[in-house]
Amino acid sequence: MRCVKTHRFNNIKFTIDVEGCKGSTSPKKLDLPEIVIARPIITMKESLPYGDTKYARLMAITLLHECLHASDWNKSEKVVDRTATDIGNLLWRLGYRRVKK
Repeated sequence: MRCVKTHRFNNIKFTIDVEGCKGSTSPKKLDLPEIVIARPIITMKESLPYGDTKYARLMAITLLHECLHASDWNKSEKVVDRTATDIGNLLWRLGYRRVKK
C-alpha cells in the first residue's frame, strides 16, 4: 500500500493524513464525516474507510470535497459540494475504492 503524505493543490503543498487524528477526543458520528482542512494540512478525523460501504463512499466524497476547496478557495460551498458529489459518484461507479494490499 502506498502512503501519500503530501500533495500539491494550486501549487501549495499540503500534508495529507487519511489515517485519522490520533487521540482525537471528538465524539464519532458516522452520519457526519469530518475532514479538517487547515492550510497546509488536510486531516481526516477518522481513518478513510476501506471497502465498499456507503460510509466509505461518503468519506471518499468528503475527502474530494475538501481537496476541491484546497485547489480553489474562491468556489462556493454549493459548487464544491455538487462537483465533489458528481466526481465522487462517477469514480465510485467505476470501482475506485480504498483497498488493503
